[in-house]
Amino acid sequence: MIKAALGMLSATALAIAITPTAVKADGLTDLNQALSNLKGQTPIRATLESSHSQNRDRDDDQKTTTGYIALNLADGEPGLQITYGPEMLAKLEHEEILTDKDEEADTPTFNAMNRLATTELNRMLSAAPSLSRFINKAEFVEETATQYQQQDARRLIFDLPLESIVDSAEVRDYVDDFEGKYTLILNAQGVPQQSILTFSGSGSAFVIFSVEMEQTNTITYRQHGDRLVVVKEETQRSSSSTFADTESTEIKQLTIVSPDHLAKVN
Repeated sequence: MIKAALGMLSATALAIAITPTAVKADGLTDLNQALSNLKGQTPIRATLESSHSQNRDRDDDQKTTTGYIALNLADGEPGLQITYGPEMLAKLEHEEILTDKDEEADTPTFNAMNRLATTELNRMLSAAPSLSRFINKAEFVEETATQYQQQDARRLIFDLPLESIVDSAEVRDYVDDFEGKYTLILNAQGVPQQSILTFSGSGSAFVIFSVEMEQTNTITYRQHGDRLVVVKEETQRSSSSTFADTESTEIKQLTIVSPDHLAKVN
């Protein structure tokens, strides 16, 4: 009887070991260790293309706004450098002339430039510090085994409090409902490969204004030396408010330029 009981126990242990949801939850530890090692000191050069499209529907007034810009980035001992090529500079000059004649003229280059803050460009070239701060605001839920690009990987799932999305305490006071989820895919070493952030919320202010919003943000990462680089980021957002309904898509595509390619160009 004892032998039979031990046999049943061994079978149960084996079943648990091969069940995906029973993966040992050490991914969070590996993630934090990997992020602390990705200090962002390796020199890097890259090209960045950023585009967006927004449709706004306000009563009978519909308006579409677009944006596109391409630029060169470099980060190393001299610090962050942002370079706009002659073509982009010519487009900016042309759009300035257009707006002098018509304030409502389409200015996609200016539109895209105004959406790219220096802090955001720095985050794309060295994502580990900001990602670490973001994870510290989230609530870990579970870890499961998965596949990513035909390789064994781990999926970490987090719940997001409102504070992780909205920094301003004043703005948070106007939010009535909020729900946020965050999924992070890690490789065997704990290095992030992809993240998916989704949230929805609603709020009101001053009685006459209300808004509902949904957003999904998908990021693909690549390791470059001791850097965690955002090579693609796509954001889809929709909102409905007292004044207008909007839908928008924004895509940023970053390509790391290899030293060999730079030598050929020069």
